[in-house]
Amino acid sequence: MAAELKETLNVTFTPTGLSTSFGSASSVSIDVSGTAYSHKVQTVGTTAEAIGVDDAGTTGTIYIKNLSAVTVTLSVNDGTNEISFAILATGRRAAFPRANVTYKAAAASSTANLEILVVPA
Repeated sequence: MAAELKETLNVTFTPTGLSTSFGSASSVSIDVSGTAYSHKVQTVGTTAEAIGVDDAGTTGTIYIKNLSAVTVTLSVNDGTNEISFAILATGRRAAFPRANVTYKAAAASSTANLEILVVPA
């Protein structure tokens, strides 16, 4: 099949009465190979730990949503270096294409629940 995955992004920013929008197209359709995917909730602590993204192959897109009241730092480890690349506040989401790295997350305090969806490419 073709175009089984549809991503939609709508960003509007209206500071002090001005308005701007991001991107000219609001959605993109993506062809997906296979039917494997992973969708789960994972609890992470305050030390960076691997998040479960390996259940749906090695390519595709990762979607993460912070379900908790504490911020979560996302990082990647390529076997040599660990680099933080995003901080998700409560309810915030991130989406990015998969790379050949280990994805990690750490809660700012206590624990945090992350909703994770991995769709193959």
